[in-house]
Amino acid sequence: MMIYKRSVSKHGAGFLRNKDGSVVIAFALMMPFLVAFAGMAVDYSVWVSQRSDMQGTADAAALAAARAYSETQSAAQMESTVSAMLGAHGQSGAAHTVALISGNAVEVTLSEPGVSYFSGLMPFDPPTLSVRAVAATADAGINACVIALEPSAAEGIWLDSNAQIIAPNCVVHANSTNRSGIRADSNSLITGQEICVVGSYSGGNGHYNPDPTTGCETITDPLAGTTEPSTSGCLHTNYELDSVRRTIHPGVYCGGLTIKGNADVTFAPGTYVIKDGEFFVDSNSQIQGNEVAFYFTGADATLFFDSNVVVDFTAPVSGALAGIIFFEDRSAPLLREHRLFSNNISRLEGAVYLSRGILWLDSNSQIAANSNFTSIVVRRLRLDSNAELVLNANYGASSVPSVTVSGATEMRLVE
Repeated sequence: MMIYKRSVSKHGAGFLRNKDGSVVIAFALMMPFLVAFAGMAVDYSVWVSQRSDMQGTADAAALAAARAYSETQSAAQMESTVSAMLGAHGQSGAAHTVALISGNAVEVTLSEPGVSYFSGLMPFDPPTLSVRAVAATADAGINACVIALEPSAAEGIWLDSNAQIIAPNCVVHANSTNRSGIRADSNSLITGQEICVVGSYSGGNGHYNPDPTTGCETITDPLAGTTEPSTSGCLHTNYELDSVRRTIHPGVYCGGLTIKGNADVTFAPGTYVIKDGEFFVDSNSQIQGNEVAFYFTGADATLFFDSNVVVDFTAPVSGALAGIIFFEDRSAPLLREHRLFSNNISRLEGAVYLSRGILWLDSNSQIAANSNFTSIVVRRLRLDSNAELVLNANYGASSVPSVTVSGATEMRLVE
């Protein structure tokens, strides 16, 4: 028995003196703390990601609320818009505030507890994450001479062959969210002060000068509030001029208007309603007019300038259609074509406004180069062949008002 006791005592003392054993004990004692701190590191990375998602939601909600308020002046609509945005982003449970500050700026705040996976092992609660965004209606800050309103499909702006847009002092903008919202093929080229697209572009950077900016804010139709003219009655029906020299007058042209042969036609100032038919000009005709506007409504009411037609138009300087040369009925069939195929379109001073249609330019020469300025607001813009759309921006040199530069607004994050 004595031998057994000594053996136990000897082995016990040896174990206590064994350094490897003490390390194991120390590690075992520290293990819960190591696991907790590792869990905290994991949770921290989750909180960073969670807060980033919240900030993206707050930014989107503030932008949407600022737009809603600018359109309705309603605080209730502002709140409703934010709630809908939170729901769309899967964060409807987040606590939030919406407030109008500094006149037209909208502030949105979001807060919610940090997601906890491991931090519960520690004797404290996860943090409350908070974010803030402020958005406001602002002048777009851009001199937009092309606005393609197409919201989502490809080819809001499309150039092929040797076509060019030459706009060194203004912005070419496409609202499409598509990855080919702007497309440039073959030897085509777009030159602008800035080239901006809500989605993205295709064709390679060699087609653009400068490279396009992607992820731009949508530009609201600057002419959406323009009143459409009366279309009642008929001044002429199926009116056709062939190889004559004549001055014609404003009114409703039922069945369209045809000019052909070697006609030389002057349009007296005013509004010409092209109703239920095409405005067709062919051959070597010449058409000109100062302070004229053309409104297209009804079946087949489109624009077609063919061959070597000489075109020289300026928009009205006053009245309901001040600043607008061509204006398409907002209830027109979607994506019908308005074709400018002439090689002699020297001046289009004012805005071409085709919110439902495609403006298709197919020419072997410059278009609108003699204008002090030209603004294009269309659903889609297409250029083929050797067409060169020259968009000057000498607004101060013209008595025609620019209806796109002053009216183009966007929502911007300001904080």
